[in-house]
Amino acid sequence: MAKQTWLSPSAINEADSCIRKWLMGRKWKLPREQKHSQTLGLVLHAVCDRFYRGEELYPPNWEVAYSKYTGDEEGRLGKADQALVSALVNAAIAEGILIQDPGIESEKEFKLHLAVVNGLQIVLTGCVDVVTPESIDDHKVTGAPRYYNEKALRNAHPMLIYAAVMAHEGKLEGESVWLRYNLFIKDPDNPKVKRVSVEVTQEELSAYVKNTLMPLLDRMTAAEVKGYGKEDWASVPCDERACDDYGGCPFRSICSGKESVDEYCRRFADSGDREGERNKALARLQGSSEVTENKKETGMNILKTVTQQYTQSTQSKETTTTPAPEAVVLQTAPAVATDRDMAPWANPECKACATGPIGGITKLGKACPGCKLYAKKTGLPDPADYEIIADTDSGTLLVLNGDGEEVASSNALSVGVAA
Repeated sequence: MAKQTWLSPSAINEADSCIRKWLMGRKWKLPREQKHSQTLGLVLHAVCDRFYRGEELYPPNWEVAYSKYTGDEEGRLGKADQALVSALVNAAIAEGILIQDPGIESEKEFKLHLAVVNGLQIVLTGCVDVVTPESIDDHKVTGAPRYYNEKALRNAHPMLIYAAVMAHEGKLEGESVWLRYNLFIKDPDNPKVKRVSVEVTQEELSAYVKNTLMPLLDRMTAAEVKGYGKEDWASVPCDERACDDYGGCPFRSICSGKESVDEYCRRFADSGDREGERNKALARLQGSSEVTENKKETGMNILKTVTQQYTQSTQSKETTTTPAPEAVVLQTAPAVATDRDMAPWANPECKACATGPIGGITKLGKACPGCKLYAKKTGLPDPADYEIIADTDSGTLLVLNGDGEEVASSNALSVGVAA
């Protein structure tokens, strides 16, 4: 049985920019400083996840960022940043970037045994922010939205890998998928949200896996099987273009000769062994079945087809023309009816509940958060003064006023959705 190497989409993206940086951070586990922007991003992602699940957005200690590996506190937002997160999330709800829908899966984890390359069994593991039958969404907290444009999105390793894996697991419908960046722009004076979208066909995904992903995985596994250690860092190729990416590589002081690897690690010793505990927890995860691999092989079966072709061609060392994967015709989502009642608090132009059974109510059968904000600002009735009754067995939805009188109704509630 081949030795496993666990790779995440972000690690693959890092290796593409610089193999040395990837080895230092991901394989040799050199510590890295937790940036404030990471804490902000973790907290905002958690708030968005609670929104999708229909939970309270801001429960006690919501401002704390917790490690997904150890459960330990990794950072805490101050009052100003708490207000920023709240403003950004409210804006995303009001503009329909965040919506509640039974077809949405939030924080979807995956583990996939991809292929054996250079004697190593590649296990792809990761977590997708948002999956729907038509799209893959990634929340980005940024102060520089210009870097997250359509061209960058179309060539983003993580997004393309997410799409290929979700297609492999049968999560996507249709012959193409929409990739979307949900940009939360962290300007305290003008907090705003923006969505960047591109459509990618299954032929484009297949070409990416064949021509870009698999050759990159070949380079990564080749470097790993060479057995480089920390002391061999200078022997590992370095791409100097990556030194200043994303605020600067954390290992520049080593590569520039300002300090040795041991000196670098000692600088983090006083801050405790959080990184060590993280690595131990990650090792336990990799040795367990916490993240269950989805064996379903429906949808755009790009990964299975192309990786088999790639490994067979590299093993035989023959130059062959790889046939394109057979096209699969997938089910198209049904159209949504537009004729519907409106709840007393509804904003007729609200995008967040545009496909809900009743205006002002989401597909989950709950009062739309965006319309709640609208009602508060415009003086419309408060949803808390009304009763929403959802019968998910029959698909019936009723809105009753304080006297028990029906003010809106629908028979289009998604069956099987908890009220």
